[in-house]
Amino acid sequence: MCDYCDIVNKKKEAVILYEDDVAMVFINNEKQLVTIPKKHYVIIEQIPDNIMTYLLMVTSRISGMMFEAAGAAGTNIIINNGSSAGQNTEHFSINIIFRTEHDDFDFSWSIVQQTQDQLMQTQEKMIDGIKDILKEPVKEVPEDDDKDKEEPEEKEQPKKEKKPTPEGHPDREDDAPVLPQDVDDYRIKQLIRVP
Repeated sequence: MCDYCDIVNKKKEAVILYEDDVAMVFINNEKQLVTIPKKHYVIIEQIPDNIMTYLLMVTSRISGMMFEAAGAAGTNIIINNGSSAGQNTEHFSINIIFRTEHDDFDFSWSIVQQTQDQLMQTQEKMIDGIKDILKEPVKEVPEDDDKDKEEPEEKEQPKKEKKPTPEGHPDREDDAPVLPQDVDDYRIKQLIRVP
């Protein structure tokens, strides 16, 4: 049986950070979170595009919150796709690793510079397979079924109270963009964070 499916089915304990009908995020250790689809898929190639898009969106939002909630200075988002790539559990997962300045986590391997001819030979080996893949365009994520419903009449929006400008910042105009440092809620902050 699959360890991650056991976590989804509550047969195995885990500290769950987020869960909905499609995805689950649990804490693996003090520096790592794991996002999984609740349905069992082994590798990324088995996952429908709309589910993969959703898993990446959840991972992005959780990663953004970790900057404030866990004091991360950065994150590595890692997919080990297949046992040869280091996948230990036969259930697709996305790993979020918190990084701090000068930590000892190291992704080093010997890089061998190829010549232009070697790169062209590699391209020739791959190009036919890529052409086959791209014959079918990527399907867009399905929109809500609510689009056929009538749009409600637009109501006049109440005027927003101008937030006091933080000390040392120039006054903002009402239509000025909201910056992450102007927001207290880290969930909103990560949605508008500047990359």
